[in-house]
Amino acid sequence: MTDIEEKLTGILNAEADRHDIPVFSAQRIAENAVRKGFWRQRRVLLLAAIGLAGLGGAGGAVVSAVSHGEARVTVTFQAERDQDSNPSASSFKPEDVRTWILGRAKADGLRDVEVTVRRQPLAVTITGRASDTERLKMLGMPADLFFAEMGAYPAPGETPLPPSKCVEKQDIGPDLQICDQHGYVYSSSGSADDNLTAAAAQAVHRGPGPRDWAVVIHLDAATTRSYSAFTGDRAAPHERITVLAGSMGLAEPIIDGRVSDGVIESEAAFTEQQAKALAVDLLSPSPPGLYPPLLTVTVSPARSS
Repeated sequence: MTDIEEKLTGILNAEADRHDIPVFSAQRIAENAVRKGFWRQRRVLLLAAIGLAGLGGAGGAVVSAVSHGEARVTVTFQAERDQDSNPSASSFKPEDVRTWILGRAKADGLRDVEVTVRRQPLAVTITGRASDTERLKMLGMPADLFFAEMGAYPAPGETPLPPSKCVEKQDIGPDLQICDQHGYVYSSSGSADDNLTAAAAQAVHRGPGPRDWAVVIHLDAATTRSYSAFTGDRAAPHERITVLAGSMGLAEPIIDGRVSDGVIESEAAFTEQQAKALAVDLLSPSPPGLYPPLLTVTVSPARSS
């Protein structure tokens, strides 16, 4: 192993102690070296840079060193579609969104978090420590409770989807089953989405694996009554109940009668960090008018001041 390989290995090992995966932009490193004339002075093999460049790709976190030695990243969220399509969007206040996100960050013990909110089009940027990247990626995601009755109602001549197309992979939480057993796509046939509130939430470990964490949700009194009424008129055999937190799937409980205890447990498909973060977020409803849900679109180096 050459000297430079040993140094890079040492750096990556140190980064691995602080991150799930050592993440950086090899391309940015190479471009900076070219600007400084580094490649003209020395013949250096780029195998490491070529092999690791993909770690900073779309959706990945790119580490940026700043003057005080603490790496920072900016997570950008944007709406899936224009919020003007929703009449309640007129009540949306950027400062309310900013206060909501900073409150979540404080409740989770995050420090040095900066939030900027843009109204048209709706977008939120959150800047914080690179070591908190996974948590930052959840801070801007609404986790308002929603449960619905889903059914597959194929149109005449509709072609069912193959099994491989019936599952939507999720970065956070369980994958979503979007078709019935015959391959026909589900659609909502009824929902209860008003004033649904969690009184308490707790992360629990349900298995030996790193993604075997679940969240147990205790509903408040009003939501317990709503969920009891909703499940009392339970789904038909070709329908199902689905429970979501914002756009994130939580569970698809089998309903064989009225559920009146006010307790919902998600599927065990979260990491420990995700489950604990979600337990915090479920107790922090999003501000009025924040619709449609915000989605993470990029994670990039924070600009040093």
